[in-house]
Amino acid sequence: MQDVVNNNGPFTLDRETGKLSLNPYSWNNKANVLFVDQPRGVGYSTAKAVIQNGEQVAEDFHSFLGDFLDKFPQFKGRDLYITGQSYAGHYVPAISKLIHERGDLDINFLGVAIGNGAFDKRYEQIKLPDFTYASGLIDEAAYKDYKQLQEYCVQLIKEGNYQDAENDACWIAFGKYI
Repeated sequence: MQDVVNNNGPFTLDRETGKLSLNPYSWNNKANVLFVDQPRGVGYSTAKAVIQNGEQVAEDFHSFLGDFLDKFPQFKGRDLYITGQSYAGHYVPAISKLIHERGDLDINFLGVAIGNGAFDKRYEQIKLPDFTYASGLIDEAAYKDYKQLQEYCVQLIKEGNYQDAENDACWIAFGKYI
């Protein structure tokens, strides 16, 4: 939901004053945009039942979208793109697949977009040192240090030891070099 006031939403937030102003580059200047915090029960959303997997997120969103179109029929038949960032890399494909396969909503589903998507840590973490070094974000000494620490973190991920891979050492490496 941070995109509402940071990136492509209708507003920008002045970090010094805390005041909102209109974003001249907002996506809603060219299209109707609806921000939905997913899955239910995380972020700014509130719910007692927490969604456990992508299929449940897809079912929940499909139900929401059907209800939304019933409540606001003026949006029926419009073009629709499902977009998301970060961990939405898990949810956007599931939601889009269900909408496409069912085809029972009165919309013109055209595609998906995922920005900086999180898909699979086993592959994402492996390339971070190389990416940051090649991008000029870190020097060679930092690269060697980061690479060594990341190899340890990646090994934990390959072993399925996600809890230890999320430990302070791996997050410190990520925060220190990114």
